[in-house]
Amino acid sequence: MTYLNVLKSSIPLARFPVRGEGKLIKQLPSGRWFIDCRFNGIRIRESADSKDAATRLLILRQEEIKSGSFRKYEKTFEELAQIFLKKEVFKYGKASQAGYKRLVELHLLPFFKGKNLGKIIRFNHEGHRELTKYLESISDIPKSTFNKRKRVLAWILKLGAPEFRMPEKHDPGYVKCRNEGFSQNRFLDEDEILSIIKLLSEKYKPLGFILAYTGIDVSEAVNLKWSCIKQGRLILPRSKTNVLRRIPIAPKLQPIFGELSRVRAIGEDRIFPDHKKSGLTSSWKRAAKKAGLEWARLKDARHFFASHLINMGVDSLTVANLMGHKDVKMLRERYGHFGDSHLDNAMRVFG
Repeated sequence: MTYLNVLKSSIPLARFPVRGEGKLIKQLPSGRWFIDCRFNGIRIRESADSKDAATRLLILRQEEIKSGSFRKYEKTFEELAQIFLKKEVFKYGKASQAGYKRLVELHLLPFFKGKNLGKIIRFNHEGHRELTKYLESISDIPKSTFNKRKRVLAWILKLGAPEFRMPEKHDPGYVKCRNEGFSQNRFLDEDEILSIIKLLSEKYKPLGFILAYTGIDVSEAVNLKWSCIKQGRLILPRSKTNVLRRIPIAPKLQPIFGELSRVRAIGEDRIFPDHKKSGLTSSWKRAAKKAGLEWARLKDARHFFASHLINMGVDSLTVANLMGHKDVKMLRERYGHFGDSHLDNAMRVFG
Protein backbone atom coordinates (compact mmCIF):
# COMPACT_ATOMS: atom_id res chain seq x y z
CA MET A 1 0.00 0.00 0.00
CA THR A 2 1.45 3.40 -0.97
CA TYR A 3 1.79 6.38 1.31
CA LEU A 4 -1.10 8.25 -0.35
CA ASN A 5 -3.35 5.20 -0.26
CA VAL A 6 -2.70 4.88 3.46
CA LEU A 7 -3.59 8.55 3.85
CA LYS A 8 -6.92 7.98 2.06
CA SER A 9 -7.76 4.83 4.00
CA SER A 10 -9.61 4.58 7.29
CA ILE A 11 -6.68 2.97 9.16
CA PRO A 12 -6.62 4.35 12.74
CA LEU A 13 -4.01 6.98 13.55
CA ALA A 14 -2.16 4.57 15.85
CA ARG A 15 -1.48 2.24 12.85
CA PHE A 16 -0.51 5.05 10.48
CA PRO A 17 3.11 4.59 9.30
CA VAL A 18 5.33 6.92 11.33
CA ARG A 19 8.38 8.54 9.76
CA GLY A 20 11.65 8.88 11.62
CA GLU A 21 13.37 12.02 12.90
CA GLY A 22 13.69 14.84 10.40
CA LYS A 23 10.98 16.25 8.20
CA LEU A 24 8.65 14.93 5.57
CA ILE A 25 6.59 17.45 3.58
CA LYS A 26 4.70 15.95 0.68
CA GLN A 27 2.10 17.33 -1.72
CA LEU A 28 -1.29 15.64 -1.72
CA PRO A 29 -3.54 15.07 -4.77
CA SER A 30 -5.73 17.92 -3.50
CA GLY A 31 -2.80 20.33 -3.90
CA ARG A 32 -2.29 20.83 -0.13
CA TRP A 33 1.03 19.99 1.50
CA PHE A 34 1.17 17.41 4.28
CA ILE A 35 3.65 17.21 7.16
CA ASP A 36 4.27 13.82 8.79
CA CYS A 37 7.36 13.38 10.94
CA ARG A 38 8.74 13.03 14.44
CA PHE A 39 10.76 15.67 16.24
CA ASN A 40 12.43 14.91 19.58
CA GLY A 41 10.28 11.77 19.68
CA ILE A 42 6.98 13.65 19.23
CA ARG A 43 4.88 13.16 16.11
CA ILE A 44 3.78 16.09 13.97
CA ARG A 45 0.94 15.63 11.47
CA GLU A 46 -0.57 18.73 9.86
CA SER A 47 -1.27 20.22 6.45
CA ALA A 48 -0.97 23.64 4.81
CA ASP A 49 -1.93 25.37 1.56
CA SER A 50 1.60 25.69 0.15
CA LYS A 51 5.05 24.20 0.59
CA ASP A 52 6.38 27.44 2.10
CA ALA A 53 3.48 27.58 4.55
CA ALA A 54 4.05 23.93 5.49
CA THR A 55 7.75 24.63 6.08
CA ARG A 56 6.95 27.59 8.33
CA LEU A 57 4.35 25.55 10.18
CA LEU A 58 6.82 22.73 10.76
CA ILE A 59 9.41 25.15 12.16
CA LEU A 60 6.74 26.62 14.46
CA ARG A 61 5.72 23.18 15.76
CA GLN A 62 9.37 22.22 16.34
CA GLU A 63 9.87 25.39 18.41
CA GLU A 64 6.76 24.52 20.42
CA ILE A 65 8.14 21.04 21.11
CA LYS A 66 11.41 22.57 22.31
CA SER A 67 9.58 25.00 24.63
CA GLY A 68 7.16 22.34 25.91
CA SER A 69 4.04 24.13 24.63
CA PHE A 70 3.20 21.64 21.85
CA ARG A 71 -0.34 20.22 22.16
CA LYS A 72 -0.92 22.41 25.19
CA TYR A 73 -3.84 24.08 23.44
CA GLU A 74 -5.75 21.05 22.15
CA LYS A 75 -8.80 21.36 24.39
CA THR A 76 -11.88 22.30 22.40
CA PHE A 77 -13.93 25.40 23.12
CA GLU A 78 -16.91 23.18 23.98
CA GLU A 79 -14.88 21.48 26.74
CA LEU A 80 -13.76 24.79 28.21
CA ALA A 81 -17.27 26.26 27.98
CA GLN A 82 -18.70 23.28 29.88
CA ILE A 83 -16.12 23.74 32.63
CA PHE A 84 -17.13 27.40 32.86
CA LEU A 85 -20.88 26.68 32.95
CA LYS A 86 -20.64 23.79 35.42
CA LYS A 87 -18.05 25.20 37.83
CA GLU A 88 -16.88 28.78 37.31
CA VAL A 89 -20.27 30.43 36.70
CA PHE A 90 -21.40 29.69 40.26
CA LYS A 91 -19.08 32.41 41.52
CA TYR A 92 -21.72 34.90 40.35
CA GLY A 93 -25.33 35.62 41.33
CA LYS A 94 -28.29 33.72 39.92
CA ALA A 95 -29.26 36.45 37.45
CA SER A 96 -25.70 36.61 36.14
CA GLN A 97 -25.51 32.82 35.90
CA ALA A 98 -28.55 32.76 33.61
CA GLY A 99 -27.20 35.65 31.55
CA TYR A 100 -23.77 34.06 31.08
CA LYS A 101 -25.38 30.74 30.13
CA ARG A 102 -27.43 32.44 27.40
CA LEU A 103 -24.40 34.38 26.18
CA VAL A 104 -22.23 31.25 25.90
CA GLU A 105 -24.90 29.08 24.26
CA LEU A 106 -26.34 31.67 21.86
CA HIS A 107 -23.29 33.72 20.89
CA LEU A 108 -19.98 32.01 21.67
CA LEU A 109 -20.57 28.30 21.08
CA PRO A 110 -22.07 28.71 17.56
CA PHE A 111 -18.92 30.56 16.41
CA PHE A 112 -16.22 28.54 18.19
CA LYS A 113 -17.82 25.09 18.01
CA GLY A 114 -15.29 22.48 16.83
CA LYS A 115 -12.30 24.79 17.29
CA ASN A 116 -9.54 24.04 19.78
CA LEU A 117 -7.86 26.54 22.05
CA GLY A 118 -4.76 26.85 19.89
CA LYS A 119 -6.76 27.69 16.76
CA ILE A 120 -8.68 30.35 18.67
CA ILE A 121 -5.91 32.25 20.41
CA ARG A 122 -2.73 31.60 18.43
CA PHE A 123 -1.75 33.15 15.12
CA ASN A 124 -1.55 30.68 12.28
CA HIS A 125 1.20 30.66 9.66
CA GLU A 126 -0.70 33.32 7.70
CA GLY A 127 -0.86 35.68 10.69
CA HIS A 128 -4.56 35.19 11.48
CA ARG A 129 -6.46 33.74 14.44
CA GLU A 130 -10.07 32.88 15.19
CA LEU A 131 -10.25 35.21 18.20
CA THR A 132 -9.64 38.26 16.01
CA LYS A 133 -12.11 37.00 13.41
CA TYR A 134 -14.82 36.69 16.08
CA LEU A 135 -14.18 40.17 17.54
CA GLU A 136 -14.35 41.68 14.06
CA SER A 137 -17.66 39.92 13.44
CA ILE A 138 -19.27 41.57 16.51
CA SER A 139 -17.57 44.98 16.37
CA ASP A 140 -20.82 46.71 15.33
CA ILE A 141 -22.83 45.71 18.43
CA PRO A 142 -23.08 48.27 21.31
CA LYS A 143 -19.83 48.73 23.19
CA SER A 144 -21.19 47.51 26.54
CA THR A 145 -22.37 44.24 24.94
CA PHE A 146 -19.12 43.92 22.98
CA ASN A 147 -17.06 44.26 26.18
CA LYS A 148 -19.26 41.77 28.05
CA ARG A 149 -18.77 39.10 25.38
CA LYS A 150 -15.02 39.79 25.35
CA ARG A 151 -14.90 39.45 29.14
CA VAL A 152 -16.78 36.13 29.25
CA LEU A 153 -14.75 34.78 26.31
CA ALA A 154 -11.52 35.66 28.12
CA TRP A 155 -12.72 33.87 31.29
CA ILE A 156 -13.38 30.71 29.28
CA LEU A 157 -10.10 30.80 27.35
CA LYS A 158 -8.10 31.33 30.56
CA LEU A 159 -9.39 27.98 31.83
CA GLY A 160 -7.19 26.34 29.20
CA ALA A 161 -4.43 28.95 29.00
CA PRO A 162 -4.04 30.89 32.27
CA GLU A 163 -1.45 33.17 30.67
CA PHE A 164 -3.91 34.34 27.98
CA ARG A 165 -4.98 37.98 27.87
CA MET A 166 -7.17 39.82 25.39
CA PRO A 167 -5.20 41.97 22.93
CA GLU A 168 -5.07 45.60 23.97
CA LYS A 169 -4.60 48.73 21.89
CA HIS A 170 -1.50 48.48 19.67
CA ASP A 171 -1.32 44.68 20.20
CA PRO A 172 -1.53 42.44 17.10
CA GLY A 173 -5.11 41.30 16.64
CA TYR A 174 -6.67 44.15 18.64
CA VAL A 175 -10.22 44.99 17.46
CA LYS A 176 -11.97 48.25 18.35
CA CYS A 177 -15.73 48.34 18.82
CA ARG A 178 -17.29 50.69 16.26
CA ASN A 179 -20.53 51.25 18.17
CA GLU A 180 -20.23 53.36 21.33
CA GLY A 181 -23.88 52.61 22.21
CA PHE A 182 -25.69 54.44 25.01
CA SER A 183 -23.41 56.71 27.01
CA GLN A 184 -24.65 58.07 30.34
CA ASN A 185 -23.26 61.52 31.14
CA ARG A 186 -26.31 63.05 32.82
CA PHE A 187 -28.06 61.90 35.97
CA LEU A 188 -31.35 62.84 37.55
CA ASP A 189 -31.20 65.26 40.48
CA GLU A 190 -33.58 64.85 43.41
CA ASP A 191 -36.18 67.33 42.15
CA GLU A 192 -36.27 65.60 38.76
CA ILE A 193 -36.70 62.08 40.06
CA LEU A 194 -39.39 63.20 42.51
CA SER A 195 -41.27 64.89 39.65
CA ILE A 196 -41.33 61.53 37.81
CA ILE A 197 -42.32 59.51 40.89
CA LYS A 198 -45.23 61.85 41.61
CA LEU A 199 -46.56 61.21 38.09
CA LEU A 200 -46.40 57.41 38.43
CA SER A 201 -49.70 55.56 38.80
CA GLU A 202 -50.71 55.26 42.48
CA LYS A 203 -49.98 51.52 42.38
CA TYR A 204 -46.33 52.05 41.51
CA LYS A 205 -45.46 55.22 43.48
CA PRO A 206 -44.16 53.30 46.54
CA LEU A 207 -41.89 51.26 44.26
CA GLY A 208 -40.56 54.45 42.69
CA PHE A 209 -39.57 55.84 46.10
CA ILE A 210 -37.95 52.54 47.13
CA LEU A 211 -35.88 52.42 43.91
CA ALA A 212 -34.71 56.01 44.37
CA TYR A 213 -33.74 55.74 48.05
CA THR A 214 -32.30 52.21 48.26
CA GLY A 215 -30.44 51.82 44.95
CA ILE A 216 -31.62 48.24 44.50
CA ASP A 217 -32.27 46.79 41.03
CA VAL A 218 -35.76 46.93 39.51
CA SER A 219 -36.28 43.14 39.66
CA GLU A 220 -35.16 43.11 43.29
CA ALA A 221 -37.62 45.88 44.16
CA VAL A 222 -40.59 44.20 42.44
CA ASN A 223 -39.84 40.91 44.24
CA LEU A 224 -38.83 42.47 47.58
CA LYS A 225 -39.86 40.46 50.67
CA TRP A 226 -40.69 41.48 54.23
CA SER A 227 -38.21 38.89 55.44
CA CYS A 228 -35.44 41.00 53.89
CA ILE A 229 -36.15 43.81 56.36
CA LYS A 230 -34.37 43.37 59.69
CA GLN A 231 -33.66 45.98 62.35
CA GLY A 232 -34.53 48.87 60.05
CA ARG A 233 -32.36 47.65 57.17
CA LEU A 234 -32.83 45.92 53.83
CA ILE A 235 -30.54 42.88 53.91
CA LEU A 236 -30.22 41.10 50.57
CA PRO A 237 -27.54 39.91 48.15
CA ARG A 238 -27.29 41.64 44.80
CA SER A 239 -28.31 39.16 42.11
CA LYS A 240 -25.49 40.14 39.71
CA THR A 241 -22.54 40.03 42.11
CA ASN A 242 -23.90 38.06 45.09
CA VAL A 243 -22.55 40.84 47.35
CA LEU A 244 -24.61 41.05 50.57
CA ARG A 245 -25.93 44.55 51.19
CA ARG A 246 -27.16 46.06 54.44
CA ILE A 247 -29.06 49.17 53.36
CA PRO A 248 -30.50 51.32 56.19
CA ILE A 249 -34.06 52.41 55.44
CA ALA A 250 -33.90 56.18 54.83
CA PRO A 251 -36.24 58.42 56.90
CA LYS A 252 -38.14 59.31 53.70
CA LEU A 253 -39.02 55.62 53.22
CA GLN A 254 -40.12 54.80 56.75
CA PRO A 255 -43.71 56.16 56.34
CA ILE A 256 -44.01 54.28 53.03
CA PHE A 257 -42.98 50.95 54.57
CA GLY A 258 -45.28 51.68 57.52
CA GLU A 259 -48.29 52.10 55.21
CA LEU A 260 -47.34 49.00 53.18
CA SER A 261 -47.11 47.01 56.41
CA ARG A 262 -50.57 48.22 57.49
CA VAL A 263 -52.23 46.79 54.35
CA ARG A 264 -50.07 43.64 54.20
CA ALA A 265 -51.97 40.43 53.51
CA ILE A 266 -51.71 37.80 56.24
CA GLY A 267 -49.09 35.18 55.40
CA GLU A 268 -47.79 37.10 52.36
CA ASP A 269 -44.02 37.64 52.39
CA ARG A 270 -43.78 39.60 49.13
CA ILE A 271 -44.21 43.33 49.67
CA PHE A 272 -45.63 43.83 46.13
CA PRO A 273 -47.34 40.52 45.26
CA ASP A 274 -49.43 42.05 42.43
CA HIS A 275 -46.73 44.18 40.82
CA LYS A 276 -44.85 43.36 37.62
CA LYS A 277 -41.67 44.84 36.16
CA SER A 278 -43.40 45.45 32.81
CA GLY A 279 -46.16 47.46 34.49
CA LEU A 280 -43.66 49.58 36.41
CA THR A 281 -41.62 50.19 33.25
CA SER A 282 -44.68 51.36 31.30
CA SER A 283 -45.79 53.64 34.13
CA TRP A 284 -42.27 55.12 34.41
CA LYS A 285 -42.07 55.88 30.66
CA ARG A 286 -45.39 57.71 30.75
CA ALA A 287 -44.41 59.67 33.85
CA ALA A 288 -40.97 60.60 32.49
CA LYS A 289 -42.55 61.89 29.27
CA LYS A 290 -45.08 64.01 31.21
CA ALA A 291 -42.25 65.41 33.35
CA GLY A 292 -40.29 66.41 30.23
CA LEU A 293 -37.54 63.90 31.02
CA GLU A 294 -38.04 61.35 28.24
CA TRP A 295 -34.35 60.40 28.28
CA ALA A 296 -34.63 59.06 31.85
CA ARG A 297 -34.85 55.26 32.01
CA LEU A 298 -36.19 53.26 34.92
CA LYS A 299 -32.61 52.21 35.72
CA ASP A 300 -31.83 55.90 36.27
CA ALA A 301 -33.53 55.60 39.66
CA ARG A 302 -30.58 53.40 40.74
CA HIS A 303 -28.16 55.77 39.03
CA PHE A 304 -29.73 58.67 40.95
CA PHE A 305 -29.09 56.88 44.24
CA ALA A 306 -25.36 56.50 43.53
CA SER A 307 -24.72 59.89 41.92
CA HIS A 308 -26.69 61.74 44.65
CA LEU A 309 -24.73 60.09 47.46
CA ILE A 310 -21.40 60.80 45.75
CA ASN A 311 -22.34 64.44 45.11
CA MET A 312 -23.38 64.81 48.76
CA GLY A 313 -19.87 63.79 49.81
CA VAL A 314 -20.40 60.13 50.79
CA ASP A 315 -17.16 58.22 50.17
CA SER A 316 -16.96 55.86 47.20
CA LEU A 317 -16.33 52.72 49.26
CA THR A 318 -19.53 53.25 51.27
CA VAL A 319 -21.54 53.89 48.09
CA ALA A 320 -20.06 50.75 46.47
CA ASN A 321 -21.13 48.67 49.49
CA LEU A 322 -24.67 50.07 49.38
CA MET A 323 -24.89 49.47 45.63
CA GLY A 324 -23.55 45.90 45.82
CA HIS A 325 -20.45 46.52 43.70
CA LYS A 326 -17.35 44.45 44.42
CA ASP A 327 -15.06 47.49 44.12
CA VAL A 328 -15.20 51.23 43.43
CA LYS A 329 -14.02 50.97 39.81
CA MET A 330 -17.59 50.89 38.50
CA LEU A 331 -18.45 54.03 40.48
CA ARG A 332 -15.53 55.96 38.98
CA GLU A 333 -16.38 54.87 35.44
CA ARG A 334 -20.16 55.34 35.57
CA TYR A 335 -20.93 57.92 38.25
CA GLY A 336 -17.82 60.11 38.13
CA HIS A 337 -19.85 63.13 36.93
CA PHE A 338 -20.09 65.61 39.80
CA GLY A 339 -22.66 68.39 39.98
CA ASP A 340 -21.63 72.06 40.01
CA SER A 341 -22.44 72.52 43.71
CA HIS A 342 -20.19 69.57 44.64
CA LEU A 343 -17.34 71.03 42.59
CA ASP A 344 -17.95 74.51 44.07
CA ASN A 345 -17.70 73.07 47.59
CA ALA A 346 -14.48 71.28 46.67
CA MET A 347 -12.85 74.55 45.58
CA ARG A 348 -13.79 76.30 48.83
CA VAL A 349 -10.86 74.55 50.51
CA PHE A 350 -8.69 77.23 48.88
CA GLY A 351 -10.58 79.98 50.70
